Amino acid sequence: MTGKNLNYHKLFKPYLRKAGKAFLVFILLSAQVYLVSAFEAHVVNVTARICDHSETRTMGFWKNHYNAYKNCLFPGYFLYLGDYPDDLNIESKEQVKEIFDNANADIMRDMLKGQLLAMKFNICYFGIDTHEGEDFGGMKLNVLVEEADNLLRNSGSTREQQEFIKDLLDYANNLHQIRYCSTVPSWYDPLFAEKKDKEEKNGKAGSEAFVAGLESLALGEEPPAEEPPVEEPPIDEEPPAEEEEPPLGSGPESVPYCGDKNLDDGEKCDEGENNGAECVSEYGSSCDYCSLTCEKITITGPCCGDGNIDEGEECDDSNIEDGDGCSASCILEEILPPATECEPDAQQVCSTGLLGICAAGTQTCGSEGFWGECSQDNQSTDEVCNNGLDDNCDGNVDCDDGSCAEDVSCLPPVPDEPPAGEEPPAE
Repeated sequence: MTGKNLNYHKLFKPYLRKAGKAFLVFILLSAQVYLVSAFEAHVVNVTARICDHSETRTMGFWKNHYNAYKNCLFPGYFLYLGDYPDDLNIESKEQVKEIFDNANADIMRDMLKGQLLAMKFNICYFGIDTHEGEDFGGMKLNVLVEEADNLLRNSGSTREQQEFIKDLLDYANNLHQIRYCSTVPSWYDPLFAEKKDKEEKNGKAGSEAFVAGLESLALGEEPPAEEPPVEEPPIDEEPPAEEEEPPLGSGPESVPYCGDKNLDDGEKCDEGENNGAECVSEYGSSCDYCSLTCEKITITGPCCGDGNIDEGEECDDSNIEDGDGCSASCILEEILPPATECEPDAQQVCSTGLLGICAAGTQTCGSEGFWGECSQDNQSTDEVCNNGLDDNCDGNVDCDDGSCAEDVSCLPPVPDEPPAGEEPPAE
């Protein structure tokens, strides 16, 4: 009996060994499914909370830096603004300029569009769409952008609602330094698809390598050589509150902008935080300041001649001439009536300035005691060749006038002929 049992043992021993290996593989595979699921859940959870520092730029910056936002207008990448009745697709530099120009008007809907477009350029260029903290009325950036689009789509939204969201966007666009966590904004999915695919690919590759290692260990094989891990930047899930923001413009994606204190292309000035602070011009002078769009603005102070009676002035007749009742220094002048020249209706001989008989004239004294114009007494006539006058008023008298050349009075005298039979006197 013992011999038979021994034979049975020898007979089933190989099968028992294989069954044991199969059971071990089953246990290990079940364990790896749980571990891989936990690993992937951890990757997804951590990836969803990756945060970093980045930057924002103002509406004035984007208006003057086409080269910075032009890549956000690629064909097929639909950048849009909410609008009524249909959304407005942003496809050209001319559209962008029109929206930013209209944002300076008094129509709140246009002002909201300008700030919203600037924020969408910030999200497109810097890759930001959420922001930690409650800085924007309790909303993340992506929620703030979506709220702005919905207000623009709603024809019944009030000016107060639009102004509230516009002010929040304006505040965010002026932060310059911002802390954000990446998610995919619904209005610009293609920008983040590549990043998302890369993260999923890395996570899947890690899971497959882990499974391959478990299977080789269960079958008694040597596990594959591990490749050196790819170094990734540390993940700051909960950064300390005292962490300092990096200096403005130090990020890897930093670009020149209006407000960085550097005179960039297209800028007339840049005084950093002082941009937009208007100067005060004193009386009689002017001053310059740098606007929020880095343009130099000149303010002229009050002065004499501007048509306004300013402090220290007695009058201002919009000129700086003396003798008109308000002097060149805006002081009242006493205007005396001029002295009279003659008795009314009196007459006197005068010269008209013409030639010949046309020069004689007469002046008559007006009712206010001033001589009137010189009135011509004689009119021009045909020249009389022997009266000693310039009758045709051309400056030539009698025979000196060309019209008298054939007149008898102007011909030379004819000599007398000698009597008959006498010889003329020898010369």
